[in-house]
Amino acid sequence: MNSEIMNAADELRQLIAKADALASVAEDQFCRVIYVVPDGADRRGFERVAHLVGLTATAALAALEASNKLVDAVENALRRAGGVERMVASDDAALRGFCARILGWTNDAAVDNAIHSLDLAADHHAALVLLGETDLVPIARALHRRVLGADRPFVVCDPRRHDGAESVRSPVNYGTGVAAFDAAVGGSLCVLARRPPRDFSSVVARIRATNVVQLIVCADRRFDAHPFLTLPVPIRVPSLRVRTDELPRIVDEYAKDAVAELGVLRGDFTAAARQWVLKNAPLTLAEIEKATLRLVAIRASRNINDAAGRLGITRVSLMRWIDRRDLPPMPPRASTVP
Repeated sequence: MNSEIMNAADELRQLIAKADALASVAEDQFCRVIYVVPDGADRRGFERVAHLVGLTATAALAALEASNKLVDAVENALRRAGGVERMVASDDAALRGFCARILGWTNDAAVDNAIHSLDLAADHHAALVLLGETDLVPIARALHRRVLGADRPFVVCDPRRHDGAESVRSPVNYGTGVAAFDAAVGGSLCVLARRPPRDFSSVVARIRATNVVQLIVCADRRFDAHPFLTLPVPIRVPSLRVRTDELPRIVDEYAKDAVAELGVLRGDFTAAARQWVLKNAPLTLAEIEKATLRLVAIRASRNINDAAGRLGITRVSLMRWIDRRDLPPMPPRASTVP
């Protein structure tokens, strides 16, 4: 819808330009005629008419200028509402901290490159490319929320999955590229390099013609040396197998996020809880995040029903997850932030 309005604005601007040109020509031709005063005619009368014509032309040009300003305002409003823009600078420190969490706290160059790539993608100067060995969609979603905001749409286009609405477990998905693009207007469209939609060429055309969707591409490390990915630098997410010394800090960072999201006290996540996550969560950032969030919710709730409600999942789903694990001892009574 926004792209259609933008096209209409372009057509209106072209009409305004044509009207402006015609008005200038008409004014010039009329003045040439009006000042060829016949002998014996009342020159003052002709001058009055010329003056009125001049005022009319001035008013017309002012109206055209106002119309141009109106079109500019509409386009700017659409870019703000339907386009994608970076969040305020006060969030830059948090974004940098999250990039360090997924890339490594000692890998400053990678973090700098990631911030640069995120800025370029948000400003529509490049696609955002993520490379890694595991499922990168959760990381793409997390970056989207930290750069554009959780209120902006994040849409996945995976042809192998059925069309589905957003849930706690997964983002909204469309099997065709055009449908995914339309749903992602104002936010991000995430595609998988290993299986793009059949109509991806149509998506490319729309992305190049408009500034209303940020494109995120998730690929494996085989694309690391691809010539098209030389610059801007892709965000290369390293395996946690090479970051074992940073795992406790990674868990603690996700625990802080969980505490803030659920509105509970920091004391609900203890050293024993951290060790449990390290022991039971597979070595992926997404699984560590899920395990930490669920454990914080369980420890901060009076019962399983309460915990499931906090998480936005069913009691049955949470019980199945618990039954496959040996949870650490629960505190006698958890507290929530008033």
